[in-house]
Amino acid sequence: MKKFIFSVAALSSLAFSSNAVMFMCVKGDDGNVVSFEVEHVDEVYYEDRAVMENGVSVSGRIGDYSYVDLGLSVKWATFNVGATKPNEYGKYFAWGETDTKESYSGSNYKLSEGKKLDDMDSPMDFTKYCGNESYGTVDNKNVLESTDDAAFVNWGSDWRMPTSEEMQELIDGCVWEWTADFNDSGISGFVGVSKVNKNIIFLPAAGNRRDSNLYSEGSYGRYWSSTLEKSSTNKVDCFYFEKEDFKLLPDYRFCGRSVRAVVAK
Repeated sequence: MKKFIFSVAALSSLAFSSNAVMFMCVKGDDGNVVSFEVEHVDEVYYEDRAVMENGVSVSGRIGDYSYVDLGLSVKWATFNVGATKPNEYGKYFAWGETDTKESYSGSNYKLSEGKKLDDMDSPMDFTKYCGNESYGTVDNKNVLESTDDAAFVNWGSDWRMPTSEEMQELIDGCVWEWTADFNDSGISGFVGVSKVNKNIIFLPAAGNRRDSNLYSEGSYGRYWSSTLEKSSTNKVDCFYFEKEDFKLLPDYRFCGRSVRAVVAK
């Protein structure tokens, strides 16, 4: 909230005579004027307030992309990377990749040699973000750099993917309710209402991509964080949800998941 405060004494000093009654007048763009007697005004300020658009709260915009302030440590985009409104699924990204592709597999994952795979088709020869020599070249990096961040690369330098801590804050900071028909769009997912300021966010159940297939759209969502799962180099903390459940869950980094960007306050 932005406040520009003017003291009552300063306003009163503008009176032309001791017998005059000073009013503060505000004229709207519709031509209507609202007046307040200065003697009864404690302070004057401007306040940022979210407006409702497409079923969610919009607190502001950066370029073509809108965000909502949920009263948390960062502001959240109102729709997924690759989408243009909240009820669109958007694009799917393997973790650490910034472009989409026709097929998502361990053998074509950008940040691996793609030659050594485990039983789940997950790479065992990572070239970046590796803390275990059994999984590849060790660099002990566990948070995405900007060049590997799908939000940063696709939306610009103001945006980035959320950390696992920021995702957990989002989970804890809202009251969540499943809907099968968000804003009369026929799209299912979770609506979150901020516990702090009642602003609203929506996460569609966009499913996930593996190989050349899209699975479980309309049934669950999986959203990448920018943080490797602590105990495993081949998995990443992911916001997983379905109708009866939502939580952070480690997920294989080569699969195609949704990305919801954040911006600093």
